[in-house]
Amino acid sequence: MNNNGSVRGQLTRHHLTVAGEKRSYWLYRPRQAHHEKLPLIIAMHGFLMPSRLMIEVCELNDLADQKNCLIVYPDMAFLWQFNLPRGFHNKDCQFIDDLIESLIEDGHADPSRVYATGYSNGADILHLFACNASLSSKIAAFAPVCSNLDRSWASAIEHTGPVAMLMISGTADKLNKWDGDLDRWMSVADTFEYWQSHNGIQSTNVNLHLAETLPAKPTSAQFIQSFNGKTGFEVSLLKIQGGGHTWPAKRDETWLSRALLGPMHREHLASVEIWNFFERHHQANRQWPISSSRNAGSRIAKNSSRQPLKVG
Repeated sequence: MNNNGSVRGQLTRHHLTVAGEKRSYWLYRPRQAHHEKLPLIIAMHGFLMPSRLMIEVCELNDLADQKNCLIVYPDMAFLWQFNLPRGFHNKDCQFIDDLIESLIEDGHADPSRVYATGYSNGADILHLFACNASLSSKIAAFAPVCSNLDRSWASAIEHTGPVAMLMISGTADKLNKWDGDLDRWMSVADTFEYWQSHNGIQSTNVNLHLAETLPAKPTSAQFIQSFNGKTGFEVSLLKIQGGGHTWPAKRDETWLSRALLGPMHREHLASVEIWNFFERHHQANRQWPISSSRNAGSRIAKNSSRQPLKVG
């Protein structure tokens, strides 16, 4: 049973051979699904975080039951690595590419409504997928939670096609820092501006998100939204003021998780905001074919002297 008292869907374990290597993933299929093709959300776990734990952290299975969509939780190769690979191409790109193709060919997933979200390292790598020509053409929208963009990925982006991007980040994140770092990771503001520039967006709509109803608390949320008026592709940011390295959710916090990761925002759930964003995008909206452009984002990625974008 889910939290609404209805019958839950089915969570099953699957394997896929990619370049001679056995890769694994969990697939959640809602109970009400029959034989129709459903929207697919790929949910990437964080560093040292089994994909099974990602299911509890992101609370997307409840969303699947309510909205009738598939959720896939892949076991990423960076699970036991210290950090994400520095190189632009890695085997996780091929794994996700093949996984999407497999689920479409099996008749489970609607190819026009394939989406991707992730947490921590699993969110960082979404930016790499968005820079990849093949994956950006198959994934209709991206929603990384607690993420930054690698400068080398930005400089090596493979295409000029539009990218729908919703970022959710906390200003008090001590791991994927709001201000990034000088060596590798852009700040959240610079990452936001990078995707705006890539999409040809020159203005934003900064406003308070939803009326706040809870009593005094350590976090608050601001929604910063921007569109390309011609293509409709959106680049937006849910800024969690005072938020830590956490996925906004309704689950209870432990004292240990709060001490290690910082405050969790509980009023605006990431799963709800992400689904609302995904519903605004599908591949049929794409207005032109993706073209190769190895240096499309190099100006923004390499220019570290300019002032960061003010995002509220």
